[in-house]
Amino acid sequence: MQKDIKKTTKELIKNIGKTVSLVWHNSPVLVISLIGLGVLISLVPFATSGARALVIDQLVASSKVGSISGRLAVAVGLLLAASFVPSLLFTLQRYLSKVFWFFTDSLFEMAIVKKRGELDVALYESPEHNDLLVRVNENGVWRLQNFTDRQFYIIQDVVQVVVATIILSAFHWWLVVVLLVGTLPELVVEAKYGKETWGIYGAKAEVRRRYWSLRRYFDSVEGVTELRLFQNVKSFFEKIRSLFIDFQNEQRKLEKSKLLAQISTVTFAQIAIVVAVWWSALEVVHGHILVGVFTFLLSSIGDFRSALSSFFQNMARQYEDSLFVTDIFHLLSLEAVVAKPLSGKRLVKNKVPDILFENVSFAYPNTEKLVLQNINLHIPAGHRLALVGVNGSGKTTLVKLLCRFYDPTKGQILINGTDLREIDLESWYSQLGILFQQYAQYRFPVKEAIAQGNSEKPFSMAQVKSAGLL
Repeated sequence: MQKDIKKTTKELIKNIGKTVSLVWHNSPVLVISLIGLGVLISLVPFATSGARALVIDQLVASSKVGSISGRLAVAVGLLLAASFVPSLLFTLQRYLSKVFWFFTDSLFEMAIVKKRGELDVALYESPEHNDLLVRVNENGVWRLQNFTDRQFYIIQDVVQVVVATIILSAFHWWLVVVLLVGTLPELVVEAKYGKETWGIYGAKAEVRRRYWSLRRYFDSVEGVTELRLFQNVKSFFEKIRSLFIDFQNEQRKLEKSKLLAQISTVTFAQIAIVVAVWWSALEVVHGHILVGVFTFLLSSIGDFRSALSSFFQNMARQYEDSLFVTDIFHLLSLEAVVAKPLSGKRLVKNKVPDILFENVSFAYPNTEKLVLQNINLHIPAGHRLALVGVNGSGKTTLVKLLCRFYDPTKGQILINGTDLREIDLESWYSQLGILFQQYAQYRFPVKEAIAQGNSEKPFSMAQVKSAGLL
C-alpha cells in the first residue's frame, strides 16, 4: 500500500511538471498573470477581515468618547476599498481562466488528435492499447484541463494557508495544530476514493469498450437503418443498457461509500473549529483581546479551515485526475510498432510495382498462433490476382502485411526487389488503393472531397468509395 502511494505521488509530481512545462512553453505571460492574480486574491479575505476588525475596534473606542475619530474614517475607507477590489480581481480572474481554458482545450485536444493520427494500426487493434484509447477518449482533455487549471488554485490555497498560519500562530500555535488535525482526514478520504474511481475505469475497460462498440450503431444513419430493417433495435438497446448499468452501479456504490466517509470527516473538522472558536471567545471574556480582533481571529480561523480544506480537496482531485492524465501522457509517448526507416527508398511514381512474398509467416502480437505460415506469392507488375478463402483464413491479414500495418514474424515482402521495411511508407501508400470491409466515409461535398486527394494521380476506386462519391 505504502509503495503504491509512493509510486502514485511520483506520477503526480511528474505530471504536474509535464503540464507546467507544456503550458509555460506555449503561453508564459498567461501563466504569470494567473499566478499573480491568485496570490492577490488569496490575500483578499485577510485584508477584508482586518479592515472590518479595525472598524469595530474604532467604533467601540469612538462610542466611549462620544465622537468620531480620524482613525475610524480611515478604517471605513479601508473596508470600502477591501470590498471593491475583490470584485475587480475575481472578474479579471474569471476572464483569464476562460482564456486559459480555451488555450488548453486547443493545445491538448490537437495534441491528442495529432497523436491518434500517427498511431500504428497495430496499436488500435491491441486490446491493451484499445482500453487506453477508450479511457483517454472518455476522460481525456477535460481531465487534463482540470488538472492543469487546478494548479493555479492550489497556489492560491497554499498562499492563503501560509498567511493564515502566520496570523493564528501569533495568537497561539496550537490553534494551527488543532485545525490541521481536524482537516487532514478529508485529504485521506478524497485521495482514497479518487484512486478507486480510476480503478473502476481500469477494471471495467472491457465493459466500456464493448459499450462503445455497440453504441456507435446508434450514431449513424447507416447503423440505425440497418438495426431497424433487421429489427435489432430492441436487442441492441438492451445490451447497451445492461453494459451501461453494470458500469454505473459500481460508481453508485463508490459514491455512497464516499458520502458516509465525507460526513465523518466534516463532523470531525467542525469539532476542531468549535474548540478554536471557544478558546477565542474565552480570550475576549478575559480581556486578552479586543472584540474587533476577535472577529479578525474568527475570520482567520474560517479562512485557514476553508483554504486548508480547499487545498486538500484540490490535491485529492489532482491525485485522482493524475491517474487519468498519466494515461494521456502514456498515449502521447507511445512509440511506433512498425519502425520507419530513417531514409526509406522512395518508389517511382505511376510505376506499377512487382510484389513478392518470400516464406512469410505471421502471428499477431501476444499470440503464438500463426495466421499465415510460409506464404510464397509473386504478383508481377501489371498482373491481377484474386484471393479467395473462408473467413479467418488470413486474407485480410495478408493485405495488412502488404500495407505494413505489421511486419512479418518470419520472411519478407519485397517491392521491386526491396524489402518493404526499407521503403518510405508515404511513397508506398501513394501506390495503393484499398477498400477494407469496414471503410470510412467522409461527409464532404464532391468538390471538397476531391480536393482531399492527391492531384498528381487519379482517384482510386477506394478513395472514391470512401469519399461517398459512389
